[in-house]
Amino acid sequence: MKKTAMRIFSGAAGLAIVFVLAWALPAAAQPPPAQPDAPPPPPVALPEEAIEVGDEELEMAAEAYMAIMELQHELQDDLADVEDQQEIQQRIAQAQSQAAEAVSEAGLEMAEYEQIIRAIEQDDQLRTAFIRKIQP
Repeated sequence: MKKTAMRIFSGAAGLAIVFVLAWALPAAAQPPPAQPDAPPPPPVALPEEAIEVGDEELEMAAEAYMAIMELQHELQDDLADVEDQQEIQQRIAQAQSQAAEAVSEAGLEMAEYEQIIRAIEQDDQLRTAFIRKIQP
């Protein structure tokens, strides 16, 4: 059961992070397309700041996470029959705005939420505590 919960969380966390970070990162930060004959660029290491995550912060992150997951499910359902790319982009932008609002309503700034999610991914005890908070 524990391994199943961890796999479910990993998949859901991955989706949430993609959903949240996809709109948080500016397009300019993306590397240019690789040239066929050019060697691949070196990997970019993002600075990892160790943060202390208390129970209150974990609770706020869990609240935001659940709201974001609900938004993501609604967006997936909403986009199932949409073919117009402009309409898709508008609905994604609306969902991104709602996600930022959900994080704010949970009492966090987006940067704090992202740091907490990263810490959860890296710390087994923190991950276990987080899973307990998001499970019904």
